[in-house]
Amino acid sequence: MMQRVNFSKIEPYVLTSISAWVSRVVTTLCAVFSVRLLIDGLGPDSFAAYSVIISLAGWYGLLDFGAPTSSQNYISESRALNKQGDEFITPLFIILFCTTVVALTLVLICGPYFAKWLLENFNFLSEYQRYISFTIFGVCAILLTMGSAVYRVWYAEQVGYFVHILQTLSTITSVTLIFLVFNSAVHDKFVWSIIASQLPMVLFPLIAWLVLVRKTWRFNLNLTKKNIKLILRRAFSMWLFSIASVIVLQMDLIILSQFMKGESIAIYALCSKIFLVAALAYNAVLQAYWPVCAELSMRGEWRKIYRFIIRYLYLSFGLIIFITIIFSIFRVEITNFFSPAKIIELPVALIFTFGLSYLVRAWTDIFAVILQSMSQLNTLLIFAIIQAFINILIQITLVPIIGLYGSLIGVTLSFLLTVSWALPIKVLYFSRQIKKVL
Repeated sequence: MMQRVNFSKIEPYVLTSISAWVSRVVTTLCAVFSVRLLIDGLGPDSFAAYSVIISLAGWYGLLDFGAPTSSQNYISESRALNKQGDEFITPLFIILFCTTVVALTLVLICGPYFAKWLLENFNFLSEYQRYISFTIFGVCAILLTMGSAVYRVWYAEQVGYFVHILQTLSTITSVTLIFLVFNSAVHDKFVWSIIASQLPMVLFPLIAWLVLVRKTWRFNLNLTKKNIKLILRRAFSMWLFSIASVIVLQMDLIILSQFMKGESIAIYALCSKIFLVAALAYNAVLQAYWPVCAELSMRGEWRKIYRFIIRYLYLSFGLIIFITIIFSIFRVEITNFFSPAKIIELPVALIFTFGLSYLVRAWTDIFAVILQSMSQLNTLLIFAIIQAFINILIQITLVPIIGLYGSLIGVTLSFLLTVSWALPIKVLYFSRQIKKVL
């Protein structure tokens, strides 16, 4: 007879990781289909404009001021002490509600000016299209910033599989709406494609967040004020680190939009989306492991953490190398699939440069997550700020000279010169210090 699997003995982060991989398979297929629809339906130039607008998501994510990440660590620490962490949910909602109201007001007022600057090289878009697409995406991204707080709470409570179920449903709904847009009689498909791609991503987590807040709402003036201060005290350092990270990882398309033509940006965006599949896969594992790492580090169980680091590096490096090789071999077939009407040529050198860049990122990400789970951000923040300056300087210098490669070289060198060696050293230092104390 077959033995039943005792799921209660499986570590929570393993269940979350498994659900993440299942989710990534589904969302990857949906992402491939949606990119195909967008390139075929909009054309390379409009797809480039679409990609530039969507790339602002990371910048809007900064409007949470690091509060959800800070709250996640507090909830994880409470669990490690066998306490409930629900008391941090109400103050987190209050913080996010205030920032959301202010951010929505600013984007509605300043939208026309930012849209004109960001999309000035896309002359085929009317002034109305630039403004309305920029504003719609801004509103969606701001609301998503609030709603995605539910993901942090779920990860902290080690029920991250809820995150992946919700993300899968959002992605399936999104690609379905994109398909309907391009097979409908709507006139402005550029604007409607942005609405179709973003609306499900916003509504699902936002509704889940509001339901969770209503269920756990506990407003005690003194306790709420105290916890708001606690959250913001840690959040500030995390927010500064997030700013530096976004500058490093989200400046590429903005800089390219000022120097490169639409077709070149489309090539870069397509490469980036394909490699993002690998990044999403191993980042899902890291997000699932974050609260576990917070609890293990508090208990000084560093042998388990080091064991996970080795497994993670095998997984992430193998995945990136595999995608790089497959992408290089079948690059013609892949580009023909995504752009059957107008072939986009992807150079092998560009693919391998992307692969190298993502290998460096994968190495660094694990140590960054460990330090963030411990709320040890001083070293992380200092080197991330230096990294951001190096990245901007190199990209602005090289992109006008060597084009797309200048952007990738800027990102990769900024990692190699700073965090790729500083963070592992800091993790090793903290593990030895904690062992001495214990």
